[in-house]
Amino acid sequence: MNSGLMSPTRSALSNIPDDRASGAATPPRATARPLAGVRERLIDHGHTLLAQGGLKALSVRNLAAAAGLSASAVPYHLGDKDSLTQTVFQAAVERDRQTWVQFHESVGREGMPLAALAEALVVQALDLSFRQGAIELVWYELIHQARHTPALRPILAAWYEERKARNRDLFALAGLPAHVADIMTHYLVGDRSTLLVAGGASGFALSVAENVRYLCDPQGDSGLWHERLRRPACRAQDGVDAWGETERRIAVAAVAIIIDQGVAAVTHRAVAQRAGVSLSSTTYHFRCRADIIRRAFQLIHEDLRREVPATHREPPPLCVFLRAVAEHMLVPLDGDRIAGRNATYAMGDFALEACRDTPLVPLYLAFRQDRGSRIRAALDHVVGCQSSLSPFQAQIVSTWLQGRAQILNALDAPPDVDGYAGELIVLLRYLQPAMPRI
Repeated sequence: MNSGLMSPTRSALSNIPDDRASGAATPPRATARPLAGVRERLIDHGHTLLAQGGLKALSVRNLAAAAGLSASAVPYHLGDKDSLTQTVFQAAVERDRQTWVQFHESVGREGMPLAALAEALVVQALDLSFRQGAIELVWYELIHQARHTPALRPILAAWYEERKARNRDLFALAGLPAHVADIMTHYLVGDRSTLLVAGGASGFALSVAENVRYLCDPQGDSGLWHERLRRPACRAQDGVDAWGETERRIAVAAVAIIIDQGVAAVTHRAVAQRAGVSLSSTTYHFRCRADIIRRAFQLIHEDLRREVPATHREPPPLCVFLRAVAEHMLVPLDGDRIAGRNATYAMGDFALEACRDTPLVPLYLAFRQDRGSRIRAALDHVVGCQSSLSPFQAQIVSTWLQGRAQILNALDAPPDVDGYAGELIVLLRYLQPAMPRI
């Protein structure tokens, strides 16, 4: 380091008179606020536990052990399990808000070129991924847990509206309309959790930069980040039906638990009970819990490969096709069939679990690539090749579909199929102006 340079902090400190040298009495040290410090420490560890293991890991025992405190200290400072859960999530909202306030102050309120907006977002993306990665995973955990816990939905709704408003304000600085900012908001909901593991901070920053540039020129060929993040394909086993009967029965039971309660509820004992087999059968076929989860997601992947209508049939009108896609993502279904909200739930859990279980990442990325390809082929069949999307555009549509549906379903919103289809055509026509109107 250049010895001629001195940080502002050191420079300021060097100008403070040394009272000890002048013989002045040393003022008494301010009394710390230990209670506030303990509470903040518990919240810090709560965010870490949520990021690493989800809501199941946020127990009084785990939190006390992580903070090095007695078990009685947790309810004293944060209340019972329900209270501490809401407190930890609400604290994440506040910390995220403070980070964004600092970011907006650094950007200013004057207009800016699109290139400057892209650069600012890259800086923010790197900062969030390196310094606030746990908060981002807490955000995704809240999205997934709100569907099971009505008390968490107001926290999610407020956080979502804040994030959406921030993006609108930020994009307005570059002259971009609100609906384009909303596209990016929902795109990031569907994409960020994967990029946190697939590409890390640099991968996400590159994604933001390329997508913001793409908003300026939708017809440009900006697929750079997608190409760099592509991993070797890890396709699901084509011979799923060749599994043994008991093994398949266990995997189907695990899928049902994921749909009903989320990945956190998958245990050997719970799966055995759901499948109607002995506990020893599950441990014989699947050595550990992670093996059950991976096999369940392979089964889900196989089912979802049939989600887009086959192209050999007579093409439906575009409005009918878009409504079918909307129903597939939003409509509640009874039973364990992988469709409607069940599909959105399963894929949301799939993405979040990939952040915690690296072997799932290639399988999830393969699914994302397959879904984009299927959407592109289906749209070509419906509207013709003159309105064809590029592979990069199809990937944006695929990711937006998941992100927008995750938010709506987590908030338990009534399935507004027409509204969702209307937003989808706005996105399609923005990406491809030749897309027919409906």
